[in-house]
Amino acid sequence: MLRYRSNLRSKVMGTRAIVAAFAIWLAGVGVAWADDLVVVVNNQAPVQQMTDRDVKEIFLGEKAFWGDVKIVPVGYVDGATIQNQFLDKVVNISENVYKTYWIKRIFREGGTPPRKAASAEEALSIVSRTAGAVGFVYASQLAGATNVREVLRVSN
Repeated sequence: MLRYRSNLRSKVMGTRAIVAAFAIWLAGVGVAWADDLVVVVNNQAPVQQMTDRDVKEIFLGEKAFWGDVKIVPVGYVDGATIQNQFLDKVVNISENVYKTYWIKRIFREGGTPPRKAASAEEALSIVSRTAGAVGFVYASQLAGATNVREVLRVSN
């Protein structure tokens, strides 16, 4: 009987630890999802504001130039939370559909898919150094960024 209670107590404690860890993780995800997405462009880009539709067209490769300036969209590596949120809120498709779309587009029509950044810092760096670049970060990550400007805010 004592051995049974000990095993049961260990299982309960293990389950509580798993639930606590999950709750902490979920709280972190909630914070990320609560922050607005901000679409940014390089300061030299000839646009002051953009609509959801403008951004969607750029990230689907349907719009490639602003006059004579080549547009360079900057997304994130596959599986990034911000990438999935952006695709859901702005492009209105899942990551898997987006990847399939670009594979088909490249083989059928050509085109260049968005560059992939591993972090917000890298995305902001690419946008700040590339004249026609368009990227996105969480609003809280924009503080201190140079040579970029906000053109669209997507609320959560």
